[in-house]
Amino acid sequence: MNPGALVFDGALWLAIPIALAAGLISFLSPCVLPLVPGYLGFIGGAVAPRGSSASGNGRGRLLGGTLLFIAGFTVVFMALNVLGGAAGAFFTRYADVITRIVGVVIILMGLVFIGLFGIAQRSVRMQAR
Repeated sequence: MNPGALVFDGALWLAIPIALAAGLISFLSPCVLPLVPGYLGFIGGAVAPRGSSASGNGRGRLLGGTLLFIAGFTVVFMALNVLGGAAGAFFTRYADVITRIVGVVIILMGLVFIGLFGIAQRSVRMQAR
C-alpha cells in the first residue's frame, strides 16, 4: 500500500481541521490564554532582572525565544513518542513471553498468599515508646 495514498484518502482531511480547532480552543481557554503574555515576555527578554537595562531588538529576540521554546517542546514530545513507539514494538514482539512470565509471577504470588511459603509472610510492627 502506498503511504502517500493514506494522506489524500480517507478521513485525514476531516481529522486535520478538527485537531487544529481543538488545539486552538484549548489555547484560547481561560486557563491558558492569561499566561501567554507572561511567557512571551519572559522568552523575549522583556522581563529584565533588577538593575539591568532591557536592550536588544525586541521582535527579533521575541521571535527567536519563541521558536526555541517551541523547538524545545517539540524535541521533548517527539522523544516521548519515539520511546512509546519503541516500547509498544517491544511489547508487541515479546507479548507471548511477557504473558507467560507475568502468569508465573501471579501464580507464585497466589501461592504466597495462601501460605505455601511461610517465610514470605512476615509481620513487622513498629513499637512506639
